[in-house]
Amino acid sequence: MYNRDVLFGYPSHDLPADDISRRLNDLRVVVNAFGHQHDDPSAVCDDRVTGDIELVFYNGGIAIVEIESMILRPRRDQAIVIPPFAHHSIGTDPADPHDNYYLHFDVEPLYRREEIVSLLTASGTHFIVSPSSPDRLRGVYEAIASLIAARPPGYLAAVTGLASAIVAELVGDATASRPAVAEERARGTYDERADRVIRFLSDAIGQAVDIDSIAAACGMSRTTLHAVVRGSFETTPMRLLSFLRLRRAEQLLRSTALSVKEIAATVGFRSPYHFSSEFSNRYRVSPSAFRSANRRV
Repeated sequence: MYNRDVLFGYPSHDLPADDISRRLNDLRVVVNAFGHQHDDPSAVCDDRVTGDIELVFYNGGIAIVEIESMILRPRRDQAIVIPPFAHHSIGTDPADPHDNYYLHFDVEPLYRREEIVSLLTASGTHFIVSPSSPDRLRGVYEAIASLIAARPPGYLAAVTGLASAIVAELVGDATASRPAVAEERARGTYDERADRVIRFLSDAIGQAVDIDSIAAACGMSRTTLHAVVRGSFETTPMRLLSFLRLRRAEQLLRSTALSVKEIAATVGFRSPYHFSSEFSNRYRVSPSAFRSANRRV
């Protein structure tokens, strides 16, 4: 039998799973957007909404963040958690512009997204997380920025892994001071049947479906379908489908040159007018205005 210490040239160590790793092990982080804002007084956003989770890590400067009418002033080495569909604005002082990295992401399975938001905000400081190792976290953000700038083969897989490291680090820091709260929030009432529903609806985004076809495809009665969706997402199956269509539309607006009419058809809305109305109601801006303000970096 080989000696691992000799084979690899350094002492080997077992890597026992910690609590945070066990919770996040079967979770996939999906990066939607990433960027670095610095030395630019105009790098602000006014009263906007996005459908994913956003993490903003501050390197310096003066930041003024408003989330759902709560005013926050994050300092250097602090991170802000912006939940999905939270109305927010991010401003700065032109005399000392903020320097920050921002990361937009979703998680799969999607039904665990609220769990992740709850864990990230478990510290009791509302939407602010103070990392225990800010220099290490900054290094991860810098590594992502370098990969995106160079785009070597496999860069997206590497970016996904590094983004997962950021989420794990901030979840660990947010939950460290209040483990009982974190445990209660992580326990939740998540039903794995919800993942079956999400997968079907995600595949059917561009199709005409109704309650009966969703229930049949997911192997549930209408009553069970409603109960599963209500229990995991606090909404109805058709509203969940509308949400998924809007999230897909958001991604297409960020990353493609498709027209609003083409996007409406792609994600299953019966008309561009209906799509624009639904999008504006949820995001508080038109699809065209959203695209102008949220081009993917």
